[in-house]
Amino acid sequence: MTERFEATTIVRRPRVLLQWLVAALLIATCAAASVIFLRNLPLIVGLFGLASVPIMGLIRRRPKSRSLRVVATREGVRVGAELVPRAEIAYAVIRHEGSRTFVRLDGARLIDVEVSGDEEGENFCHALGLDAKSAAIELAMVYEGKRLPFRAVIGIALGVAIALALVGLAIHVALAGIFAFVGFLGALFGVSLASTYLRTTSVRVGDDGVVLKRPFRPRAFVPHEDIASVIADGWFVVFNSKRDQHMAFRTPDAESIATRIDKALHLHRASAEASHATAALERGDKSPRAWIDHLRRIGRGANATFRDVAISREQLLELVESTSAAPIERLAAMVALREEMTDDERPRVRVATDRCAEPEMRGWMVRVASASDEELVAAFEEALSAEPDASDASRR
Repeated sequence: MTERFEATTIVRRPRVLLQWLVAALLIATCAAASVIFLRNLPLIVGLFGLASVPIMGLIRRRPKSRSLRVVATREGVRVGAELVPRAEIAYAVIRHEGSRTFVRLDGARLIDVEVSGDEEGENFCHALGLDAKSAAIELAMVYEGKRLPFRAVIGIALGVAIALALVGLAIHVALAGIFAFVGFLGALFGVSLASTYLRTTSVRVGDDGVVLKRPFRPRAFVPHEDIASVIADGWFVVFNSKRDQHMAFRTPDAESIATRIDKALHLHRASAEASHATAALERGDKSPRAWIDHLRRIGRGANATFRDVAISREQLLELVESTSAAPIERLAAMVALREEMTDDERPRVRVATDRCAEPEMRGWMVRVASASDEELVAAFEEALSAEPDASDASRR
């Protein structure tokens, strides 16, 4: 992963100004036609309403597209000569459109940056600090739970229409039909908006779980341990819990967002497995020689009695290769692997040793790789005395 992304690529942005101009033009034309043909007001409003849907949809499907130089760092993303600050970007997701791949940046502005594939997309997100490993993701989706029945919506709209028709009738007979029609459409629109707002859910995905917040309801926290899977089903992101419960949320980028959340879920599980592996390798109250024997049993797969957690050899190899693990943990993993190391494992351990630049740590790794029992004990005692914090932690 790189801390800086730089490329000349296609950048797409929605035509916001054109959308507002077209909307204003449609409203002005509809108002003018209504004044001229007052008796046909319902027909005019209906026709302009139907015409606006395909026109606005066509504009959204034809975003402004340009080839620009894009530079992404933790400060933000520079698109051509313009800098979009990191603070204005809420989240980033990788999207696929046929054979093309884009990174969508959402927040104060909506930007699609074309990349060559998922790997380059991950590098782009990482440079901004917006990948699954670096940042939580927070977005708004519509919860598809209990909804107001369609018959209830129609009933409310009809009630409003009848009430306004009576008001129009009291003013002038000719206004009764117009008031009823406008009231019916207004009620349908208003109830739909209210229903969508009440089901709009703020979903925040962090390292430990998912926080759900809906209007007028307390926040609900769902730990990653309770989530079995996250999948995309059409326009819906579906959370499947381990208790056979399901939550579906509607969003246009369902597939991209489900993939992003699923990555966070897998990172949490990998982190939990790594913490179990580290805990199983701890020395505790064992003497150095007893500890070495314990590590050998782990390498042979005989550690399942430790809180019923079995450590795979792949986990041990990842610990040896990890540059963030404590030195004593890397050495312990090497001892666990050493006795029954395969031809596929030896090169990885050798490369991990060769890549270690710190002289003292490299010396310990070389000694552990081929040392006798007495030399192993001596190497471990040196490592423990050199890192009192790790030694204290392992004894707790």
